[in-house]
Amino acid sequence: MTAKRPDDTKVPGGAEVPGGHWLVVDLDGTLIRTDMLFETFWSATSRSWTAPVRAGLALMRDGRAGMKRRLSEMSAVDPATLPFTPAVLAFIEAWRAAGGRTALVTASDDALAQQIADRLGLFDEVHGSDGHNNLKGAAKARFLCAHYGERNFDYIGDGAADMRVGAHARRGTRVGASAALPRRVAATGAGIVDLPAPKATLRARLKLLRPHQWLKNLLVFVPVLAAHKTDLASLGAALMAFCAFSLVASAGYVLNDMLDIASDRAHPRKRRRPLASGAVTLAGASALVPPPRRCSSGGRGWRLFGGGCFWPPSRCISS
Repeated sequence: MTAKRPDDTKVPGGAEVPGGHWLVVDLDGTLIRTDMLFETFWSATSRSWTAPVRAGLALMRDGRAGMKRRLSEMSAVDPATLPFTPAVLAFIEAWRAAGGRTALVTASDDALAQQIADRLGLFDEVHGSDGHNNLKGAAKARFLCAHYGERNFDYIGDGAADMRVGAHARRGTRVGASAALPRRVAATGAGIVDLPAPKATLRARLKLLRPHQWLKNLLVFVPVLAAHKTDLASLGAALMAFCAFSLVASAGYVLNDMLDIASDRAHPRKRRRPLASGAVTLAGASALVPPPRRCSSGGRGWRLFGGGCFWPPSRCISS
């Protein structure tokens, strides 16, 4: 009986693994169901309220790569508690078992990427942003072509930012991307397969907002009813107050969850919360917390970073 050669071996999705072929894996939204930029931002903020200011200064001085390096230095993210994507881990393990080599290449800071790779023990090489160069999009595509060769690697990514990379890969694998992405990748001539990834559900988002806590805000109706002011204007004003108090309360719960995410992940019960478990991403949760300038009268009060550039963080610190 003839032994099966490495190039005859297939991994999930039907991709063949030529002997010694490279599998390049993205980190944020692919290997992990979160984004290390937001992880480090909220971790650093929980340790010092001045962290956003220092991150903003690093962004203006050294660009996004410099800001990521500064955030990684100020934060304390435990790789062991990050929400990994099971299907991607299984894909990587099957690839290595078939004789292929693997590399973690990410726009996140390379020091963080190395910590995660060391934790998993599944990668032969690790590359990330180095404090000067932001390894994302076109920059990542150029690096991969120079380092591994055009069409000499397979790539696993999660979204439109990886399009320029997938166009240069032998085969692309998307993780939980939008329905429009396969058509856009197909137009580049690169093959594509899908891997399942958990997505934030409506139930998870509602659980994050804790709507059951809104019941206590029904107290705003007591003065109106006690005064027997049941006209439409009075009831409407009370309803608006109820909605405002409820939304502000939910924003407070979300903010608290983001600041406490590290301790929640280490807790036997709290680790099942939407943010701690990865059911809702930090990027999505950040958008739910209103900027301070919107909480001031007429928007004329204090503005975070001169106009709210950093709020939500995704506006200016996206990878």
